[in-house]
Amino acid sequence: MKLAIALFALLVVQLSAVGAPVQCSSIASELNTMVRVDQALRERIDYENLPKADLKESQLPRLFQHIALVDRVHEARLARIISTCGWPKKSVHGEQATGDAWLLAQHASAKLQRRFLPLLQAAVNAGEVSGSNLAYLADRVALKEGSPQLYGTQFSQKAPCEFELDRIDDRRRVNERRKKAGMPSLEEYESQFREFLSTRGCPAR
Repeated sequence: MKLAIALFALLVVQLSAVGAPVQCSSIASELNTMVRVDQALRERIDYENLPKADLKESQLPRLFQHIALVDRVHEARLARIISTCGWPKKSVHGEQATGDAWLLAQHASAKLQRRFLPLLQAAVNAGEVSGSNLAYLADRVALKEGSPQLYGTQFSQKAPCEFELDRIDDRRRVNERRKKAGMPSLEEYESQFREFLSTRGCPAR
């Protein structure tokens, strides 16, 4: 209950600030507050549907409504921040801010994600953002547009404890892009994902 009240209070503050002027010098703090609200809600859900029982099924519809509302509020504010200040740079705003902006972008609409891609690409080219951030967002956009992944970052759930790598471009080229982005090979990534599933109660495969 205390968490719900605290989140509601933060959301009220954020709603009032959506159209407020953006102070580029202080966006790191604002982005971090948005991320804390985003994660506090999502951490209550086991999206992989793996063994976990700390949330009653009857509570899920209301929680998903809250998440959808928070995402809409955050999307509007993030769009305003990026439009005013550009994509956060680690040399100016700190590495945490670049990661926070990326995480919030993961939950934005496909249209806004598409708008962000060239800005993120430019920031990566300038050495201001991790190449993996671009990879994950680019793959999300590609799948939403019906195209194969370029980096192989996304999986789809087929059943509890059963996941399948979403459609990718040529595996060799995917690995070349991953290496350029400073990411482990696709084979290593798949192995790491299987290890993660085993820590969540899934049988080793």
